[in-house]
Amino acid sequence: MSIILDCDIASTFAKIDRIALLKKIFPKSDICITSSVYIELLRARRIGFSFPDKIFELDILRDIEVKDNTIIKGKEEILEIFDAEDK
Repeated sequence: MSIILDCDIASTFAKIDRIALLKKIFPKSDICITSSVYIELLRARRIGFSFPDKIFELDILRDIEVKDNTIIKGKEEILEIFDAEDK
């Protein structure tokens, strides 16, 4: 299973220097961001914020392409993609 972070969740954990905690919470999942979240974080970095670098430096983070038919909406903050093999 993959956990897709939105910008708010990724930013909040990065700002408190606890972004790696997400891997502890979801040890068997890939932690991902979409291209749109990546772009939003780049904008924050360009205007002087340093917290996006904490997110970009993670080796646990993947950038994924999201297709409408593969997304199952969960809470507003996190979307989960279920792989048929994980079921």
